[in-house]
Amino acid sequence: MINYFYFSIIFKIKTITMIDTAELIRRITEYINSQPDDISKKELKKAIGDIYDELTKTEKKAKKTAKSSDSENDEKPEKKTRTITKYNAFMKEKMAYLKENETPDNKMNAKEKMLHIAKLWREEKEAKKADVDSEAGEANTDVEKPKGKTPRAGMGVKKGK
Repeated sequence: MINYFYFSIIFKIKTITMIDTAELIRRITEYINSQPDDISKKELKKAIGDIYDELTKTEKKAKKTAKSSDSENDEKPEKKTRTITKYNAFMKEKMAYLKENETPDNKMNAKEKMLHIAKLWREEKEAKKADVDSEAGEANTDVEKPKGKTPRAGMGVKKGK
């Protein structure tokens, strides 16, 4: 009875993880030989579980130390950092300005600061766009736009008539 139980547990353990089977068998055999003949199934399960846990802990530690020594030798490639966008730079600049000039009278929470800076960004963006449009309008006053059908087929055609 014990032999069948013993081997079924070893089979289950072997299929779960890859540990040193010979060492596991040696330790279980050593435990069984040191116990009296009337070992209960519950005691045997607990002992095998303890032995298994002990072996897997040492196995994990060995893998961890091997991994750390490998990582010391292997240099990790540098992560590519994204370039800061104009919006990010604007937000950073304005946030620093607001923090610097903050007083108890005009204290804003983070959400209010973000909303305020986003509004400033929109205004600045619209002002730049208006400047570009006015410059482009002055330069292109003599250019005529072609009139007629749209360049893509099917655009503006009403179906069903």
